[in-house]
Amino acid sequence: MAFSGLLHERIDNLSNVVKIDMSNNLFSGVLPDVFGGLWKLEHFTAESNKFSGQLPPSLMSSPSLSTLNLNNNTLDGRISINCSSMARLTSLNLRSNLFQVFAIGNSQLKGSIPVWLRGCENLQLLDLSWNQLSGRIPSWIGDFSSLFYLDLENNSFTGDIPRSLSELRSCINSGRSFPHAGSPSNMPLRSEKHGKFFTYNQFLNFPSTLDLSHNKLSGPIWPSFGNLKGLQVFSLDSNELSGDIPDSLSGMQSLEKLNLSHNRLTGEIPASFQKLTFLSAFDVSYNKLSGAVPLGGQFSTFPDSSFEGNIGLCGSSRPSLRSCQSQAKPPSDELPNDEASTDGTPYSHMAFGIGAAVGFIWTVGFCFLSGWVLDKGQRRRRR
Repeated sequence: MAFSGLLHERIDNLSNVVKIDMSNNLFSGVLPDVFGGLWKLEHFTAESNKFSGQLPPSLMSSPSLSTLNLNNNTLDGRISINCSSMARLTSLNLRSNLFQVFAIGNSQLKGSIPVWLRGCENLQLLDLSWNQLSGRIPSWIGDFSSLFYLDLENNSFTGDIPRSLSELRSCINSGRSFPHAGSPSNMPLRSEKHGKFFTYNQFLNFPSTLDLSHNKLSGPIWPSFGNLKGLQVFSLDSNELSGDIPDSLSGMQSLEKLNLSHNRLTGEIPASFQKLTFLSAFDVSYNKLSGAVPLGGQFSTFPDSSFEGNIGLCGSSRPSLRSCQSQAKPPSDELPNDEASTDGTPYSHMAFGIGAAVGFIWTVGFCFLSGWVLDKGQRRRRR
């Protein structure tokens, strides 16, 4: 027998309850915002029901809660966990719902990104930054068709960047459509970064972002990232990425910020980047780049610090970089002495050969003449 109906607000009278398990029933409606009185609640499980709407703030700040399982409902809106109030939370399962925003930045999370998050197919914003997450970034994140904001900075992710992230549908085109954009929000979504708090109340106005900076990622930057024509912020700095900077990134026509600094990138800065007319922040410092810094487009507005730490880079208009002319090969008539002598090597060998031949002829002739005279004198004495 399955129970149905709404969850009564009188639940707040259960001040001493430790565990509530109402899974596999037919409860519906919104979860009432009355969990503030359940001070001793440690486990709340309501999976496989028909609850809808947003998570109540009192539930998401329950001080004793260690397990929260709301898997397989129709909950939507935004998820923001106040980890200072939910310090005991160790298990969270919100799979198979309609959440749009999942932001748990700066929360001391450890381990890998949970697989159950894969079931939140309607995610538009995912912020797991400033945690202690590790392992590989799962490729299934690229399957979120509405995801336009992904922030995984300041963790310990390793391995290659998933190629699937270059196929985020909502970042391929500049226009975005959100079926739940009009849903109300009474729960400000806040995240702390660099000692500052950011509010997500107007998250639909956020720039489309892919931030994987300050991790331990390696391998190349996939050329297919150039397909993300709607991406505005692309940050891969402070990793261990290698290889050339793909010329195809010039196809990211909406790009406003590109940070590839503090990696192991080689080759030249693509001249085609001059076509990125919206680019206002650019940083490739401390790599192993070489060649000339582009002069056109937005490059005249970027400071020299954007290019420092690359011994092979040159730029005639940048005092901090070597002149590109100084790297050119000197003319043949001004070659150093050792190079000039190298060009004359065949003539030296010829002169040496002639001298050796003449010396050999004189030596043989002298020996023959001396032997002939000695032999003639000996014959005279014998007579």
